[in-house]
Amino acid sequence: MKKFISVILGLLVFTAIAYAAMSYECWRYVNGKPIGFINVEADSKEEAETKAYARLKESGSQIDYCKCK
Repeated sequence: MKKFISVILGLLVFTAIAYAAMSYECWRYVNGKPIGFINVEADSKEEAETKAYARLKESGSQIDYCKCK
């Protein structure tokens, strides 16, 4: 019984880690040139780009678009 419970707990921890947010490096582009980057935690690349754009715009930085890796 103990072994069964430990296996179940192990699977739950593994699943939680697999679905955790990832860290993305998002570059700010102005006039088609990369200017600088910020790191963003998100569940997908699209979400990371949205968050990065919003953070940079909110900070007053000039930005045309951003791309995340």
